[in-house]
Amino acid sequence: MNLAKCFNCLKMDLGVNGLEKIVDEEDNENIEYDHVCIQCNHVVSKHQYEFFLEDGRQEYRMNCLLCGFAEDSISVAPFDPRKASASNNLI
Repeated sequence: MNLAKCFNCLKMDLGVNGLEKIVDEEDNENIEYDHVCIQCNHVVSKHQYEFFLEDGRQEYRMNCLLCGFAEDSISVAPFDPRKASASNNLI
């Protein structure tokens, strides 16, 4: 869903407010902030990032009605066996 304008003032001039970083006991990292209209301070969307380690990989998730939804994963080791096997299949 793409946002055309602020629901309150009908302008499209966004900023960021309330940036908060939370790291839990397991070193999982969550970052949250609000997309806000600079004109009227209306909260347009809440933006969330989540970073955590799982099975030797850094996992990433993003959740925001304005920016979209995404997931990604990357190996924390110098050699990523998933990428090596994928490139071997191309030969």
